[in-house]
Amino acid sequence: DLEIVELRGNIDTRLAALAGAEYDAIILAAAGLIRTEMRNRIDEFVEMDVLLPAPGQGALALETRADDDLTIEVAYAIHDHTTDDRITAEREFLAGLGAGCMAPVGAHASIKGGILLLEGWVGALDGRKVIRGTTQGDPSECADLGAELAADMPSQGAEALIEAARI
Repeated sequence: DLEIVELRGNIDTRLAALAGAEYDAIILAAAGLIRTEMRNRIDEFVEMDVLLPAPGQGALALETRADDDLTIEVAYAIHDHTTDDRITAEREFLAGLGAGCMAPVGAHASIKGGILLLEGWVGALDGRKVIRGTTQGDPSECADLGAELAADMPSQGAEALIEAARI
């Protein structure tokens, strides 16, 4: 019974649209609200069995100049290899689908007991159709796991859903 419509803009623009009564509710990334000290605007967290986050959601990266050895050394010292494996799997899933940031694609990778579990989905823009899949394996094979899961999606109709998002 929901009417799903596109809402673009930064956090402030989207919250203003909600305040203006154009929408009954909006979904924003909790990571962005928390990072911008707007946690108080979160009314409910959507569970991952309902909706997976965008690939790489909430992960932060540090970029350095190529010739700045000290900063590169510091970045390497704080680098989290587990997060890197998880995000690599999620991003390879997105890349394997040939989808971009506007496509209705979600992914979440977790590592438990030395096994990387990757969940992914592709949805219709109106939310009426969702294709879900999972794969798992050794974290060192994170890129292959992402590509493997993406390769399973076209047979279920994912290409048409992604293409509809490009129009």
